[in-house]
Amino acid sequence: MAQVDDFDDFYESTHRLTLAVTYASCGDQRVADEATVHAYEHAWRRWDVVSAADSVRYAREEAWKSILVSRGTHPLRRKDVSGTDRGLVGALMELDPASRRLIALMTIANLDIDTAAAELSLDDEVAIELATRGFGQLEAALGASIDEVGARLSELAGVTAVISMPTAGEIRRSASKGERRNRLLLVLTATLVVLLGGALVAQGAPLERTVALPQREQIGAETRDIVLDSHNIGTDDLLKS
Repeated sequence: MAQVDDFDDFYESTHRLTLAVTYASCGDQRVADEATVHAYEHAWRRWDVVSAADSVRYAREEAWKSILVSRGTHPLRRKDVSGTDRGLVGALMELDPASRRLIALMTIANLDIDTAAAELSLDDEVAIELATRGFGQLEAALGASIDEVGARLSELAGVTAVISMPTAGEIRRSASKGERRNRLLLVLTATLVVLLGGALVAQGAPLERTVALPQREQIGAETRDIVLDSHNIGTDDLLKS
């Protein structure tokens, strides 16, 4: 039960902030919701390993991976969280992904630039350049100072707090169901491969048997051309030989 309690405490204390960072990184509430849930499901499946590492960073990285493979929401069906700063979210989406994630980590997650850069595998100089350019673009787009931009970004965490999210217990149960489903799919795939392999071997067996037979047992296996040539042999050919 210790693992369960540890995970539940971890989820309850971190998932809202992870959701806010994820939302700022993609600008799509549905995608952010699903990515955050997936990240914590994945964390629970590997909790023995994740709990010994930087668990919050792991959750953020898994959420970002989910964003990358998501198809997103059609613009006409996209719904913003109530109270969303649409101007800010729109300006964030104009940034390149690395700048957007870096700024979200520095403002919403309150990481220093060195820690944020390390999470994104960026050199310090590159991170400084991206942050400087990114904040500059946001200031210009929003007509606000850098302090005002930072404050508006921090407020996104409060906006996402009203989004309904699963409980820790629901996360654990859905993770366990997903793991069982994945195992079943692996078993079915392996079985299909074995059956197909057996069918291919069975189809190739007669050919292998023919090749392995002694020459005298392969009479009748000549090609059509050889048979036709034998029919064209006349008495003159026999006398010549």
